[in-house]
Amino acid sequence: MMPIPAAVRAEDVRPVVDTINVQLSSDVAFVYDATNEQVPAQEIRKWLTFSSNSGTLEIGFDTKKANAYLSPNLAEPIARPAGITKVKTHDFVEVSRQDGAAGRVFDVDKTLANLKSYLVAEAKNVPVGDRVVEPKIEYTRTYSNTDTGLSALMKNYAESHPGTYGISLIELDGKRRRAAWNDTQKFTTASTYKLYVAYSALKRVESGEYKWSDQISAGRNLEKCFDDMIVKSDNACAEALVAKIGYRALTVDAQSIVSGNTTFLDTESYKTTAGDLSTFMASLATGQMALNAGSQARFTDALKRNVYRQGIPSGTYALSVMTDGSSWAAIAELTREIEKLRQ
Repeated sequence: MMPIPAAVRAEDVRPVVDTINVQLSSDVAFVYDATNEQVPAQEIRKWLTFSSNSGTLEIGFDTKKANAYLSPNLAEPIARPAGITKVKTHDFVEVSRQDGAAGRVFDVDKTLANLKSYLVAEAKNVPVGDRVVEPKIEYTRTYSNTDTGLSALMKNYAESHPGTYGISLIELDGKRRRAAWNDTQKFTTASTYKLYVAYSALKRVESGEYKWSDQISAGRNLEKCFDDMIVKSDNACAEALVAKIGYRALTVDAQSIVSGNTTFLDTESYKTTAGDLSTFMASLATGQMALNAGSQARFTDALKRNVYRQGIPSGTYALSVMTDGSSWAAIAELTREIEKLRQ
């Protein structure tokens, strides 16, 4: 036979066991503030676990059992609610702060670490462990009706609501303000890609490559499909035109007006940004798009008849809000906040 030595020898363990038995010969004081909670020694023995590490006895605990006893007795008296830190900001600048008090909650792991020190006679009692709870922060925000103030409003709204946002505002008259938050991040276009498709289609009609009588989808010619695509956000017409024009040609056309972030060549989905959409719409509204007057009139007339307009305030500006994980209601609320600040 091959003899296998014990992981821990009895003579090495005996001093530790004797010390634990002495420490648990009576109830144990768990102390906090100016108070102590006496915990029966027999209860603590139920929590003990042992293991060996390189010939050394390791003392451990069944945390679930320990917590089942300690939390009902200590969690409430040790708890202190966190206060509220009140912060005032104007645009992007913090102007005042009133710090709230930190709170605390019971921490079973720290408590058991302190109990271990007591069991090996390194401490005279067991300090109850706690964990700091930082105060809640409440913001009171004000904004100037400037580029900076509008951008700050967008940023704070985006960061305090679910989802990821890209926002861009370009005023077309008056103060001609420009504001943005995360306006260069690429998002899936959703139905906004139809704007770029409409532009490409109009270009090809002007050049003579396409005719308004060309058949596009399900018996509808280009004239009907163009109108349905913009007014009703018709998907069948839009996708038929994408196939007819081609992904690369659509991308080149779009990037002749906006940035390289807008593309029909992404393998996942068509992509654009809030900044690109605002630039595109501003270019159309101000006559800076490479289209003749008739094409621009047709485009803007169709947009004015678009059926999806609820919740968006009117105004002479281009505003684009792109989101992932937000909601129609949140977008509408943001646009109202922007409109209010613009006054």
